[in-house]
Amino acid sequence: MFEALRYARELARYENFRRAAQAIGISQSQLSRRIQALEVTLGCALFERSKQGVSITPEGSQILDEAAILLKAEEDFAARVSEIRKTSQVELRIGAGAFASQSWMPAAIAELAKTRPAASISVREMDWWRLADAVRDGEAHMAIGERIEPEDNPDIVVERLPERDVRFFVRAGHKLDGRNRLTIDEIAEFPLAAPRLPARIRRFLPVGTKLGTMSGDGRFFLPAIESATPRSMIGVVLASDAVCVTLPEMCTEHLKSGALVELPFHPPWLRNQQAIMYARGKPLPDAALAFRSAAKLAERRYFADATASPSHRTARNPRSGGARRTT
Repeated sequence: MFEALRYARELARYENFRRAAQAIGISQSQLSRRIQALEVTLGCALFERSKQGVSITPEGSQILDEAAILLKAEEDFAARVSEIRKTSQVELRIGAGAFASQSWMPAAIAELAKTRPAASISVREMDWWRLADAVRDGEAHMAIGERIEPEDNPDIVVERLPERDVRFFVRAGHKLDGRNRLTIDEIAEFPLAAPRLPARIRRFLPVGTKLGTMSGDGRFFLPAIESATPRSMIGVVLASDAVCVTLPEMCTEHLKSGALVELPFHPPWLRNQQAIMYARGKPLPDAALAFRSAAKLAERRYFADATASPSHRTARNPRSGGARRTT
């Protein structure tokens, strides 16, 4: 009925079916049918027709005065809905662990920026153990990082991403370089350069390990050299006898150049377990829902492309002149 009332308003303005139809952008016959149907619905004639044109009836004048109030309210409602939608899309706050933020997340952000050009996107790299609190407290609409602790939090929705292989790496020329087989006891003779790790790691490490120690509250395994980001820990390893654990995709160029060497130790417990997280019971902005889809796609593409890359599949070992498998 709103549309028909707008048509009647235009007809009252032009007092001519042809000119009113042209102004609206429909045919004269369509306009005539819509006005007749409106009059039937209302139960009274809105216009008098003659060869000279049309004129509004007294009843029609009163009805269109009431319709003007209704149409103005409808326009205000549409404007308010548009404002609400804009507000919900304007700001998106994302918390991210270092692994995600320094690998595939930039592609997801770029995709979101294309599909939501009006959105203001704020990405904050955070320690993985702070991500759940950030989404719970509203600091971030959504977060991506280590999923173990948030899975125990009833306030957090956890959408798992695929688990990914994590490997031990050392610099070329390290005492462990060139070995065909290694045990965790042998690796544990060296300090570990890594971010703070989940407590679950400790049960797989030997007593007296030099890799690191448990935190006093038993919540974390603290590496001997705590490096917050993949880049920083790789830098430490390249300049020392420390070992590091990271995704092979994070150090492709160093593997390709032979500066970094993957150790032949691939236990099933050494996995990167990431997830998308957001607060339970809190509505997500439209941009957050779009980012969630973009993030899942970007993560899959990143690892598919890295696996397909020749520099990821093999890395030159400068000591042996051979090729070392890195996936």
